[in-house]
Amino acid sequence: GRDALLDLLLHLESHADLLNMAPGTSRWGRRPGNTLIEGLIALARHYVHWLAPIKTWRPQSRDARAQFNQLARHLLARYPVPTFMDAVWFRGGDDEALRQQTWFIHLGDGHNIRRSDLPLILSKKQAHHFLFAPEHYTVAEALRRAQVRGHGGSEPLAAAIISTRLGRSFADEAFWNTVVLFFIRLDDLDLERVGPIVNYIYHHKFLRDGDEAPPDPNFSMKSRSLPKLLALVKTWEQRWTREALLQPIKPRDKSKRKFSHFACEEKDERSGRTLFWSIQELSTARALAKEGDEMKHCVASYSSKLGDLSIWSLQVRDGEHTRRVMTVSIDNEECTVTQAKGRFNVSPDKEFDRQQLDGGGLRDTGKLNSTERSYLGRGREILVAWLEREGIGYSRL
Repeated sequence: GRDALLDLLLHLESHADLLNMAPGTSRWGRRPGNTLIEGLIALARHYVHWLAPIKTWRPQSRDARAQFNQLARHLLARYPVPTFMDAVWFRGGDDEALRQQTWFIHLGDGHNIRRSDLPLILSKKQAHHFLFAPEHYTVAEALRRAQVRGHGGSEPLAAAIISTRLGRSFADEAFWNTVVLFFIRLDDLDLERVGPIVNYIYHHKFLRDGDEAPPDPNFSMKSRSLPKLLALVKTWEQRWTREALLQPIKPRDKSKRKFSHFACEEKDERSGRTLFWSIQELSTARALAKEGDEMKHCVASYSSKLGDLSIWSLQVRDGEHTRRVMTVSIDNEECTVTQAKGRFNVSPDKEFDRQQLDGGGLRDTGKLNSTERSYLGRGREILVAWLEREGIGYSRL
């Protein structure tokens, strides 16, 4: 493997622009494995599967990421491999990274993805959907999308499900498959409620409190009705908020903070006022409860995950009034955004797209007023600027 890596480095030094620490994929931030040079190391680990000598490869693009993608296919693929699969080379060297890299090789050798050691069983139709996942998806997201689409679910529903923990984990898949099928069968489902429903089910069926069993380990989707389930979710969210507000404030050690706060100001073209934008961490259960109470979503239920996750509030001050605009959850280890939501769980990506299509106009969404919609669309641009500064990955779902 070291000999193969040496040959790779010597050849690329003369013919490509890959010997640097630039991120291999924008999907993840500054995390171990996500640099072009570490991607080359990952390719060298699989040298026994190389199909062509490195000396015969020449880049067909000046873009470094495109060069890497071409190189991976030169070495490991006789047949087309979907573009989203390129991210597997930048996951690092853990068991899951190596497992997904073998799927790249498997597809490149002309085999069906269904015959790989996948975390779920795919039908022929689902395997077809897997191959045509959007380029910015991770492999896990592509698998979940294939599951939803293959069962007849819509693209927006697939994106809503992927934005939950189900887009990152396949633990207890036999049960979660029944949840996916439940969502697909509904005709009147508000997609903004998919996340809260998944959080509610996970907390009640799987989440343990120390040595105590989950509240409802026998929870089942059998004979569930959407109105009754939504009522349970609402009651649970309100209880979480009440209890969290009563907890004492325990300031977090600033030395343990992984990312920095953000602040900037700008002139609002609509009102002429100066806007002061900020992004600050919510590091206590009480702070999460206040955020969730004002934003009308269930962020308070994430208090048990603080440490693995960091929760941030994007706010804007216009005059004397400060508005909470968006709540952002970041996986500290993966260095990537797991969720970003406005009030009532409204997607900032959708609001931003809506404003771009309208040329800056504001259409009635039924949940946010015109000022809230304007701030949410602009807030997404502020968020992206902060994420780029901090080296945090973000995907439009």
